[in-house]
Amino acid sequence: MSAMVSWKSPFILNGEILSYEIRMPDPRITLTNNLSSSMSHIVTNLIPFTNYSVTIVACSGGGGYLGGCTESLPTDITTHATLPQSISPLSVTPISDSFIAVSWQPPSRPNGPHIRYELLRRKIQQPLASNPPEDLNLWHNIYSGTQWFYEDKGLSRYTTYEYKLVVHNEVGYTSSEEVVATTLAGFPKKGSNVTARALNHTAIEVEWSPPTLQDLQGNVEYYILSWNATIHNNSRKIPASENYAVIGELHPNTEYQILVDVFNGVHSISSEAVYVTTSDGEPEGMFPPEVVIINSTAVRVIWTSPSNPNGVVTEYSVYVNNKKYRTGMNAPGSFLVGDLSPFTIYDVQVEVCTVYACIRSNGTQITTVEDEPKELSAPQIHVLSPRSLQINWASPGQPNGIIIGYDLLRTARRWCTAAQQLSIQRSGRACLSLECDINENICGDLCYNPQLKVCCNGILHSHTPGFQCCEDKYILFSPNATGVCCGGQIHAVQSEYQCCGGYYRRVLAGEVCCPNEEQNWVSVGIGDSCCQGTPYSTSGNQICCDGSLHDSFNHQCCGGQIVSKDLICCGDAEKGTAHGPTTGMFCCGHEYVNMSSTICCLASSGVSQVHIKENDPVPLKCCETELIPKSEECCNGLGYNPLKYVCSDRISSGMMMKVKEECKASTLCPISMAATAYCGRCDFDQHAHICAWIKSSWSNTEKEENGSLCPTVEEKVFSGDSTQYSFTDLNLEPHVTYEYRVVAWNKYGRGFSEIGSATTKQDVPEGVSPPQWAKVDNREDVLYLNWKEPHRPNGIVLHYIVLRNGIERFRGKELSFTDTSGIQPYQEYSYQLRVCTVAGCTDSRKVVAVTVQGVPESVQPPTVTALSTTSLHLSWIAPRKPNGIIREYQISQIGKGLIHTDSAGRMQHTVSEQQLSVNEAVALAFPETLNLRALQIADEEPCTLPRHHCLAAYF
Repeated sequence: MSAMVSWKSPFILNGEILSYEIRMPDPRITLTNNLSSSMSHIVTNLIPFTNYSVTIVACSGGGGYLGGCTESLPTDITTHATLPQSISPLSVTPISDSFIAVSWQPPSRPNGPHIRYELLRRKIQQPLASNPPEDLNLWHNIYSGTQWFYEDKGLSRYTTYEYKLVVHNEVGYTSSEEVVATTLAGFPKKGSNVTARALNHTAIEVEWSPPTLQDLQGNVEYYILSWNATIHNNSRKIPASENYAVIGELHPNTEYQILVDVFNGVHSISSEAVYVTTSDGEPEGMFPPEVVIINSTAVRVIWTSPSNPNGVVTEYSVYVNNKKYRTGMNAPGSFLVGDLSPFTIYDVQVEVCTVYACIRSNGTQITTVEDEPKELSAPQIHVLSPRSLQINWASPGQPNGIIIGYDLLRTARRWCTAAQQLSIQRSGRACLSLECDINENICGDLCYNPQLKVCCNGILHSHTPGFQCCEDKYILFSPNATGVCCGGQIHAVQSEYQCCGGYYRRVLAGEVCCPNEEQNWVSVGIGDSCCQGTPYSTSGNQICCDGSLHDSFNHQCCGGQIVSKDLICCGDAEKGTAHGPTTGMFCCGHEYVNMSSTICCLASSGVSQVHIKENDPVPLKCCETELIPKSEECCNGLGYNPLKYVCSDRISSGMMMKVKEECKASTLCPISMAATAYCGRCDFDQHAHICAWIKSSWSNTEKEENGSLCPTVEEKVFSGDSTQYSFTDLNLEPHVTYEYRVVAWNKYGRGFSEIGSATTKQDVPEGVSPPQWAKVDNREDVLYLNWKEPHRPNGIVLHYIVLRNGIERFRGKELSFTDTSGIQPYQEYSYQLRVCTVAGCTDSRKVVAVTVQGVPESVQPPTVTALSTTSLHLSWIAPRKPNGIIREYQISQIGKGLIHTDSAGRMQHTVSEQQLSVNEAVALAFPETLNLRALQIADEEPCTLPRHHCLAAYF
């Protein structure tokens, strides 16, 4: 709103006009510009329909003089009217379920005369109506006038209305903001449905359902939860958004009345009463149990009722060193606790429980009795030299008593006997005889007393009442309980369940359970077979090969490979070889051989051996993998005459059902000892002992080039007290594998460690025999030598060296050598064998080999030349056929004997005067007359070269 204010200059200026000020009196506007040319001003932002008193104040001054101001007389003006403004919100107050009081204030700026009011109302929500109302959201004019209030009656129950005020003046009207109000709720018809239960002995859980809008005749404002016993009454206000509460700090075993009042803002209604009794309280006065020691791993716990149970006892439990054992009992009694450790202090408590809480008694301390030591680690072995080892060991992880001392057992790996070698070839482990007392049984490869021990799948356990075998475990089992043993645990019997890979799983008809040992899980699925843990159907279009499934069309699995069905598979899917079909060929194990020229022997172990048919006049038959005459009987690979011998492969009567027959003895006994031929022995006393022929637990997978190694009889090499943990084993053999077990013993018995093994260092060979030599087809330039391995190699032979006359002629691992280099006829050679290991070499004694020699032939006469009357010159040439090496020429004079020898090969000699006489002649005797001449002069001067033919000259 604005107004134009104009004025005139003062009649008397009394100086220079500096400013004009318009006063209304509010606002005040000061003008200082264009004072002489402009004598008017428009004032804005005035209030409509308002009286203003306007004055002008003129101020003068100048020339260094202080002037002043003068105010004019007032002029009254009234601003124009406009629409009402600043309308306050309505005040709406619900009075009842049909009456709402509405009031308002005049607008703070009516902005014009003749103010009047118009009140509008519309219905926006009526939840209690069965059908939507027709006047919903329609505005109605319910009042028009100048009053500042209105009583709106006759309204609907619990209905929401919206009100709006319209303010009028002469110019127009302005509406206020809408205001919402809801009539009050009516009297409820039905309350909440309440449920309650005791949580424990001091708390009750209460839950209720909110009543419907029609039942409550309105919405829930809040709930009042109240509970009371015979003395105390309590209540709690609950927000409308909740319908659950827990009442705490109650008294045990007390009945409470529970009520829920629901308030709709005006009225309330109570639910039906619910009665709940709190649970029993905590038991009191539980006495420590009595404990009776059964054995090293079990005790019996006996208890009585608590002095104040504070309710019905639901269960008693036993705690042993805070480990809980459920008894399944709710009355005083006893309970057997197993799986304890021997020679261990335990704190035993009994826990009694009611439905509310459990308490434990004070503990009773006991100590279990001793048992055999366990958890002995394999001894640590240090190689000191080729003939000594140092063995160190530690205390057992579970002494199970006071260790008194240690024994050290030793066995060595030596070459197997023929019978052992045959057993190893068939089974992979040595077959050994196990002998026990007559009152003992056999468990795996150990003897045991059935009164003290129990054998579970080859594992020994101490006998404990109430315990039974479950696979290889020995667990507590109630005599009246029924269950299935699976995975070392007892499971409740369930229909269509079976044990599979240690798991008790449901397997329906048409399904198969497949364990996967590598990943320790099982898979159940449709099929009738397993492929590496995956179920599949063998009648389908897949085959399993090498742990995976493949298309079976025109394929087969042979030796872990997918091959065509047209091929012949010798073997099976895991171990086999595929061959093209050939007429007259058949499979013998993995080999595809000629049917007409071979004999195939299949042993009871499944091992096969191919033999070539020979023109043997004696008919043959198979004995395991070997061929024997048909007239002989078979003793597990060995043939024998049943009229002279008996096979000692029997085991004690009654052992056949207790011991798995994995191998048999192949030892023969005289027929006269048939009654005592048992388990590889000929003198077994079956009245004092029992025996079985079993596979040894010693691993015999180590193979040597020339055979296999078998363990010797285990012997005790050391025994000492509990303070000794080391032993040096002396006087051993070089390069031999020794295996040691430590035996720890206490008052109860002995415990054995795992096996520790070590191989002594290599040493120089011993027992080296010289090589044997022979001619090769009477050739004079070739010598054949062969030799045997050293009696004690004392290590791995690196090579053999053959020395000829001290010079190396051969180096290698073969056991023979043909010497063709530099061999001359009619000579002798000195040969020596040298055998070397990493520790050094050993030489054999020397042996002399001689090439072929004979009597010289074709000896030419000597040439004699007279040098003077007193000397002769003799010369000769070598015989045309010396038949050997000419060692020496000898010249003899008749009547004097030997007068000259020529070993240097000068082939000439001069006879002086002293050596000659009249009518004496010179003659050279050569090999054709040597024997005769030699005999003639034997008494005088025999040949000085023994073992050789001689050439002599006589005259």
